[in-house]
Amino acid sequence: MVAVRPLRSLDKDLLVSFLSAYAESSMFLLSNLAADGIENPHLRYGGDYWGAFDEAHDLIGVAAHYSNGNVIVQLPEPSGRQAVLTALRQHMTRPVAGVIGPDAEVVDALRVLDPGPIGFAINRGETLFSLSVGRLAMPAPRPEHVSVTHWSNVDQELLHAWLLVYRREAMGQKPTSALEKAVAAEVRDPDALERFVLLVNDVPVALAGFNARLPEMLQLGSVFTPPEHRSRGYARYLIGQMLHTSFGQGVKKVILFTNDLAAERAYRSLGFAPIGDYRLAIFNEPTSLT
Repeated sequence: MVAVRPLRSLDKDLLVSFLSAYAESSMFLLSNLAADGIENPHLRYGGDYWGAFDEAHDLIGVAAHYSNGNVIVQLPEPSGRQAVLTALRQHMTRPVAGVIGPDAEVVDALRVLDPGPIGFAINRGETLFSLSVGRLAMPAPRPEHVSVTHWSNVDQELLHAWLLVYRREAMGQKPTSALEKAVAAEVRDPDALERFVLLVNDVPVALAGFNARLPEMLQLGSVFTPPEHRSRGYARYLIGQMLHTSFGQGVKKVILFTNDLAAERAYRSLGFAPIGDYRLAIFNEPTSLT
């Protein structure tokens, strides 16, 4: 018999312990939890957490609905999926923007949450990759003058244009006023996000960042090269420099997910190896399920 209840601040250590056993596919959950805790759905990385417990009162699954609308799951035990997702759906206080997590679990979550005919900007399986310290294969030195800088040092109008293309290509988002506002907000507050830009002869040519962080583990994301600079290895070189620095600062492992074959080849060349399946299911627009 599975019991389901909302998780509270006193459950934080229990939740961290559970998620740590699935850390590679729980980076968003763990990073958000570290940033803003459990009972803070009004904060940037806050949300409502629901847990499934077995007969021994052990936590066997969790689903979180965050302030940005995304539902993120870690529900490895099928016995707990329907119960926790049904409870989450019944108690939702904000629209749902999408569902993210291990592939099979997201597929089941979409069936239970039943978003109806809203449609998806993207709904695709991704390969989860991992790279441990000591296994990084650094790209060869480049002949140009190259440097890496935090993206706050780069022209905001350029970054705004890059992110619009990135959101359309990688996230399937349509060019709407809402997208313009979201991108503008990101660019206006660059210090809130851990992103870096490669400069070649002082010209910005590629972007990459970390979208989740733990003391010894990072998740790579927001990798983008504008069309005019593609097929030159710029993003791969940038990532290599970022990872080299991070490993030197005590990071033990870096995670990423992708469904792009060209990107996958680049990541494998850096030493990344596949470890599982992931899924991003982002709706065309946030939708109320209650």
